Amino acid sequence: YIFNPVNNSLNFIEGSDNQIINDIVVDNQNQIWLGTDMGIILYRNVFFNAPYKKLTQRYIQDVRKGPGLSTFFSDGLKVYEVDEKMNVSSFYIPQSGLVICLVADTNGVYMGTNNGKLIYKPYTGNVVTTDYSKIGYGIYSILIDRESYVWFIQSRPDKETLIRIDPKGEAIDFTPELKEGQRVRSLKLSPEGEVYIGATGELNYLFKYNYKLNKVENISLPVQSQI
Repeated sequence: YIFNPVNNSLNFIEGSDNQIINDIVVDNQNQIWLGTDMGIILYRNVFFNAPYKKLTQRYIQDVRKGPGLSTFFSDGLKVYEVDEKMNVSSFYIPQSGLVICLVADTNGVYMGTNNGKLIYKPYTGNVVTTDYSKIGYGIYSILIDRESYVWFIQSRPDKETLIRIDPKGEAIDFTPELKEGQRVRSLKLSPEGEVYIGATGELNYLFKYNYKLNKVENISLPVQSQI
């Protein structure tokens, strides 16, 4: 538990149940680190007010930085833009489905929906929609790499699939080889523009795209456990 001095109450730390806590450390950012028999837990005690509750009280699906000081976020039914003065405006309303992920660059915003649509809305110009619903379901992770290629993960009947689209619109499957039951789960772009892919599996949990070789490589290190 963590003690809240404002109301003299104890708040349960989610994720710490059924674990033996051996040590507790508070760092210089007031973050709490728990050393347990199952690994390390980082607890960030951050509270936010709800400045946009008059616009929407729906679950926020994704938040991404846009050009300059702008920000984009989606509540599923609508994508909003927040400018540098914190003014909020409607950016896009999907005709069907929910926008569950998005990414912005200097030219526009790519959006993925829960019904397999990849939508691109430029800041000036017409919306372009690519329909992947015949071969899969939701598109739930998306990024733009340093060479302006668009990457996304789509849930498909046999497995989650990693797709890269080049600037000409050609789609290539880059899903790494995984054992049965293992799946790709997330995409992340490093500050240097490197593409990392998170997956499930003891020896297949982290991959990286090699720009020179044009392939996804397994960079997972064996996790040593002690009993």
